[in-house]
Amino acid sequence: MTKKRVLLLIIALLALVVFIFILFPLKPTPPKHQNKSSQQPLLIEGKVYFLQNDTNDTITSIDVAVADNIPERNRGLMYRYTMPDTVGMIFIFDEEDYLSFWMKNTHISLDIMYVNKNGVIVDIKEYTMPYSEEMIPSKIKSLFAVEVNAGFCQEHGIEAGDKILFRKLPAH
Repeated sequence: MTKKRVLLLIIALLALVVFIFILFPLKPTPPKHQNKSSQQPLLIEGKVYFLQNDTNDTITSIDVAVADNIPERNRGLMYRYTMPDTVGMIFIFDEEDYLSFWMKNTHISLDIMYVNKNGVIVDIKEYTMPYSEEMIPSKIKSLFAVEVNAGFCQEHGIEAGDKILFRKLPAH
């Protein structure tokens, strides 16, 4: 083989490898020391009740971890591999604004509910894409966001216009 053919073969193989990694990106796997069974449980600090828009009847409720400061809001549910269906996280902001989340380092698909200062769910983003760095913005100014496992809203019939009621648990 000539040097030119060898060089072309190497370039073609490198291009093939790059193409394969573009088509099939590597997904992180849990480190051996952090598998599903050893995952740290969320610190439950409150409860969110989901209320039907027209009747205020309780649809369902979940226990929630609270993210009410910048470091907690930045971390959110990142690095979690599982979450019980009865658990979620509420993000509490200082003032109503257009909110935006991403799924970087988030291993599970989520439903994200944006909630205004009156407790009304104003926007829902269902089945978010794990690991995505694409921003997931609210359509309307919100004061809260509630994250739950993907499919939760569909399973319970929760839709924009329904309400939430958040109750913080007493400190121990």
